[in-house]
Amino acid sequence: MIRYYCSFTNTIADVLSSRGWKEVEEDEEWDFVWADREWIYSVFDKMHLENWQRLNHYRNGRELCRKDLMAKNMKKKRRALEKEGRYEEAAAYDFIPTTFVLPREYRYGFITHISSLDINIECLVCLWRNSRRWAASGS
Repeated sequence: MIRYYCSFTNTIADVLSSRGWKEVEEDEEWDFVWADREWIYSVFDKMHLENWQRLNHYRNGRELCRKDLMAKNMKKKRRALEKEGRYEEAAAYDFIPTTFVLPREYRYGFITHISSLDINIECLVCLWRNSRRWAASGS
């Protein structure tokens, strides 16, 4: 039987329960935890995970989930490998595209990059789609 701890009641807790998994308290032994990030931040550094235990979040998970931060970390890893002289391994990180966070990097990053390309753009329009996404289109 799989034992789980859920730090709040939601659809996930209902699904886990309906599968026959056993809900346990925070201080009991568990196999799986579904928790909010705040719980992870307050508890994660104080716990030892066995190789069979699973969490839905981990500290600094946004470093991989946000595209701009993931690109930053991949570039950082590539530079570290190059600094160590491991050029062949570093070459595996060359797939990361040029990345910008709009509107913050619009003027100094994005426009400079577009200007350096060998393409003719008469007009560049950035449209606000919603609070999290920007779309750029050239004509």
